Amino acid sequence: MTLVLFAPVRDLAGLLGERLPVGVSVHWVDSAGGAAALDAHRRQPHCVVLLDFRRAAACTSTELARQLQRSQPELALVAVGSTTSEQVDGIVAAVRCGLRDILDMDTGTSDIDAVLRRAAGTSGTRATPAAAPHKARLVLVLGVRAGVGSSTLAAHLGVLAQQ
Repeated sequence: MTLVLFAPVRDLAGLLGERLPVGVSVHWVDSAGGAAALDAHRRQPHCVVLLDFRRAAACTSTELARQLQRSQPELALVAVGSTTSEQVDGIVAAVRCGLRDILDMDTGTSDIDAVLRRAAGTSGTRATPAAAPHKARLVLVLGVRAGVGSSTLAAHLGVLAQQ
């Protein structure tokens, strides 16, 4: 798993390095460089982009997250911040810009590992392959206004199709 941290200063990379599971390292990239600085890392398998959503950097990271979501929607984006009352504004900004995974710096190593594995798509358990979809006909019943009986007709058609 490749972790790339976008932050305005390098100090968060050191803090994260202490809390990451053994064998996992983080590559710091200056967030002022924009999304172009990510090209060297995103070719590696399971690339997870960490964005600094601490209070001071939340505005810059919000703009960067939106830029990455538009240009490279396949990337796993994770917000890094704190849920303490002084720093919660950054987490709120991360949720508002559409990030689903939040790495709370106040949690333990096991929680951080779980968030990173979920974001990378390597949960450790093998997923069973999905069953092949059955071929079925699709019938659309559309009423032009409320109360014309579209739902009743659809229910009766469903019962007749099962018989």
